[in-house]
Amino acid sequence: MTSRPPQPPQPPQPPPQPDDAEQLSALARQLAMPDLDADRASRIAWSARQDVGRGLSPWRFVEPVVAAALVTSYFIWALLRIYAAWR
Repeated sequence: MTSRPPQPPQPPQPPPQPDDAEQLSALARQLAMPDLDADRASRIAWSARQDVGRGLSPWRFVEPVVAAALVTSYFIWALLRIYAAWR
């Protein structure tokens, strides 16, 4: 019969992390309530719910594309000017 090598000791387990939801609710209880009427509060809540889970807007990528196009065109223009000066 063969003997198994001894198992290395298990590393100690980290202490349990506090629950973020509990901390958030405790913090929320300490905040002052906003001075809003019910109609305005419901409109704010509806507007916020419309944005949840929608992801990023595609327009967010338009500005970098336009900037890259302008920089590239300026770089090509500069290279053409340098080439024309060397002729």
